[in-house]
Parts: sequence; C-alpha cells; structure tokens
Amino acid sequence: MERHAYLIMAHNQFSLLEKLLRLLDDEKNDIYIHLDKKVKEKEKIKRKLQEICQKSDLFFIASRNVMWASWTFIEVEVALLEAASKREYAYCHLLSGVDFPLKTQKEIHEFFHKEKGKEFIHFGTEEYCRRLYDRYQYYYPFQNLIGRERIGYPLRLLQNLGVKLQRAAGIRRQRGKMVFYGGSNWFSITGELAKYVVSQKEWIRKTFGNTLCCDEVFLQTLVMNSPYKKNLYHGEEDNDYRGNMRYIDWDRGDPYTFRPEDYEDLLASPYLFARKMDEHVSGDLTDRIFEYLEQKRKQED
Repeated sequence: MERHAYLIMAHNQFSLLEKLLRLLDDEKNDIYIHLDKKVKEKEKIKRKLQEICQKSDLFFIASRNVMWASWTFIEVEVALLEAASKREYAYCHLLSGVDFPLKTQKEIHEFFHKEKGKEFIHFGTEEYCRRLYDRYQYYYPFQNLIGRERIGYPLRLLQNLGVKLQRAAGIRRQRGKMVFYGGSNWFSITGELAKYVVSQKEWIRKTFGNTLCCDEVFLQTLVMNSPYKKNLYHGEEDNDYRGNMRYIDWDRGDPYTFRPEDYEDLLASPYLFARKMDEHVSGDLTDRIFEYLEQKRKQED
C-alpha cells in the first residue's frame, strides 16, 4: 500500500487546522505537524489534534520560533522531511495550517499513483528568478530575529545597511556556476526525493543560512541541480501552479484569501489543494467544502 506523509506548518487558526486534519485522516496517511514555538497552550492543542486522527499516525516535531523570510522556515521544512524520512512514503506533501484540500483522499492518492515518480514543485518565471539574486548572495544576520515585526525596525535598518556595504565591497556568497531558481515553497515530492533533500541538509544550511526568504529558493535550486530535475511535473507554462497542484492566486491578493463566492471555482479547478483560507473570511467556504468532501468520501466507501 502506497502511503503518504502530510507535513504541516501551523502557528494559528487551529479550528481551521482541525477541519484540515479531519479531511486528511486516512489509513494511507501519516501526519507530521510543526507548531510554532510562539503558540500558547501547545499541549492542549496537541491533545485535541490527536483525538481527531483516528486512522493516521500523528507526529509533532520539536517547536522552533519561525520568523518570516528567515532561515528558520527552511530549517522547519527540512526537519519535517527528516522526521518523515524515517518511514517509507510514496509522497510527502508540505502544507500550511491554512491550506485546504479540494479533492478527497482517494482522489488525491489516485492522482499521485497515476503520476508516480513525478516531483510536484512550482517554478516562477525567468524574470522572477532573476529578481531573487539579492536574497541568496548577501548575508542577512538579523532576519531570524526580526521577521516582519515592526519591533525589529532598528535591526532591519542595520541589516539593510549591511547588504549595501556587502554589495559595495563586492561580497558574493555564491561564486560558483550553480544557477539558482525559485517558486512557491509548498510542494508534493516523492519519498525518495525527501530523503535526498535530508542528505543535503548541511549544504542547504551553508548555502541558505542567514539568507532572505529563501524557502522559495532552496528546493527549486537543489532539484534543478540534481538528477531529480528530469522527474519534474511541469505545467503548461512558467509560473503555472499545476507544477505543485496548489490553487494560489497572486493576482487578487498577497496571496488572495478565498471567500464563499469562490466555492464553485475551487471545486471545478484541477488543483488538489487551495492556499489560502482564513477562518474569519473563509469560514462558510471551508464548511461547504468540508461537507462536500465528507459526503463524497462516504459515497466512495
């Protein structure tokens, strides 16, 4: 039986996370969760989530203080992959706690069985990848501390000054011939690739430690400079989110938060997951999708 691992990064909106886990709970799935270190009442939340998972094994990895656009995001992704790599999985799927499935687990499993061996990673356009240069070429030593918080404003000014000085001094972290790529950080990759990523964690740390927002760079770059490049499942054009089968809309938001009026569009789409939802904005929408998928699952049984 082909098994799947869902790797979830969560820091808030736990009623939405509960709905997500109810839809993922399946005898063919295991679920790995990272709860941000800033989350309060972790043990209470863990107990509630454990009660939900009746068919899947549920694991929690050690909590880290994840800061926006910092190395900590990559660190947690690799830690989730490392935890999952102790078992054998057909696929490992990285989700956030505010993502939502658009298909039943049977449909998702059948899709990945049909495309077995393909790697589902999104890539941005060539122009987008060129704009990433500063993110990985210079050191951002305070990003792990400041994230996007206003309280870090003095450190942000100092860090920005440091980048200007590095540029003026001709400092470049990456002087080899490696080409860097980028795209969405949410993926579905084979268990084989997951183990390869873990085997490269020291290279990842050396290359992307103290960088800026390189959770959108490290996996794309690693894969495109590896034998796994040939296994990529590409959409029809650059920046096509069929590359990772996520419905993510950057035209209407940053990204757009789906609303109740998007119900028909979401269910008619070819995507497997939608990002992102919000329990205060999308509540009626996620309730309707949940009910639809639960009813469909009963019919499948």
